[in-house]
Amino acid sequence: MKCVSCSLTTNVKKQNYLCQHCGEICCYNCGLKTFNLCPTCKEPRSKKVPKDNLLKLLEKNPYHPNRSWIYYSAADDKSLDNKTLFKLYQKASTIPGAMDYIGYAYYKGFPETGGVDYVKARYWLTMAAENNISNSFFELAKIYDNGLGVPKDPFRASTLLFAGGTLGNKKCRQEFENRARTLKGFKLK
Repeated sequence: MKCVSCSLTTNVKKQNYLCQHCGEICCYNCGLKTFNLCPTCKEPRSKKVPKDNLLKLLEKNPYHPNRSWIYYSAADDKSLDNKTLFKLYQKASTIPGAMDYIGYAYYKGFPETGGVDYVKARYWLTMAAENNISNSFFELAKIYDNGLGVPKDPFRASTLLFAGGTLGNKKCRQEFENRARTLKGFKLK
């Protein structure tokens, strides 16, 4: 993502960099952070983004360049039901966090997905893992470990657990350590 004011590439992980008026992204690293104004529309910026304002913005301009981030931001609302949440994440499917949610929904077989689909789950979780979303590594490891939609591959599952553990996922680290303890007395010839 490039900041609209300073053109620096920013690693925007949270959606609270969206302007509530125009939907543009600003990194707050440029001089405009002291003025707290949006560089595009010059309206006062706020850290909290009202979800309704952003969705109304998309109704006016459905081809907004930051529409994925806007949908992802709207999906952050805790009061939404799973059906609405899944639709918003599908619209934001270019965002790694949304990929992880979609993959998890297919893995668990949420009613919105039409039931369990391990092929789609593996696809979306792999996409999220390629973007270093640590939660997706654990679910992918379970898919490979149990042979769900793929041949059983405990080595690949262990590799995924190790990678997720290095990214800070506690479940991955714990499961990898449990596997390492069981293999402690095992020696390769």
